[in-house]
Amino acid sequence: MSEARELTDAVWLAIEHDEFDELERLFAPDAIVSTSAGSGRGREYAGQLFARHKSGYPDLRRTVLDAVESADGASVALRNEFVATHLGELRGPFGTVAPTGRRLCWQSSDHVRCADGLIVEWHAHFDRLTVLQQLGLSAPNATDGAVGKRTVTAVLREVFEQGRVERLDELLSPGFVNHRVPPGLDNGIESVKHVVALERAAFPDLAYTIEHAVAEGDMVIVVTLAEGTHRGVIFGVAPTGQRVAWRQVHIARMEGERMAEHWGVSDLAALWVQLGRAEPIGAVR
Repeated sequence: MSEARELTDAVWLAIEHDEFDELERLFAPDAIVSTSAGSGRGREYAGQLFARHKSGYPDLRRTVLDAVESADGASVALRNEFVATHLGELRGPFGTVAPTGRRLCWQSSDHVRCADGLIVEWHAHFDRLTVLQQLGLSAPNATDGAVGKRTVTAVLREVFEQGRVERLDELLSPGFVNHRVPPGLDNGIESVKHVVALERAAFPDLAYTIEHAVAEGDMVIVVTLAEGTHRGVIFGVAPTGQRVAWRQVHIARMEGERMAEHWGVSDLAALWVQLGRAEPIGAVR
């Protein structure tokens, strides 16, 4: 049995017995962990992810159906079968499902890579549709762009404009990934809270005008005009009292009614010019 297979089996054994502290010695500090619900890094993320998953199925048990192991023993691909009773609250991109007491059975795949005796990558995908069907549910229409637009709008209006960061737990999926974060921050929900605090401290009257919104499939693109009065330090620039405006583009991938991933671009050059941090660009001759 390869090292990658042994580590993977040890992880699932720890999960089955609620020994989540064991994951500390199995995952690398900066391990990449991804599922169909999102992705993140580190031992803490892995522990939270698996603990949340297990909370819905306290008697979860796994059986390996197939395994393909690399010649060097550093990678393994597994097809698993799980059986469990839905005894706890189940949270996912399709909302929260109260315990039903139903006995469930589904399959999943794990693709795991290790180095120096620790897991450095774990990519998992499971048959969510089968689980939903056994729970008597069905997946919402992923092409309903209006839902995604409402979610992105709520993040801008309720969270950034009003400072209601508690809404993020409802608007963002548990495994949310922000692909545009300031240096030194993680890419999860906490990073969004930090950005909200930063921008609202600098621009207490921050307001957004949505100029364009387009949705296709599970993707939403929103073009906004952000406006505010410079009342606090930002980018090292002391308050100027200047009224400023700059455009932003937000791209979101939705899972049900929640945002699972975010990419963003801001016209910071225009903002810097208005704050006096940069000189206006002259006409091109």
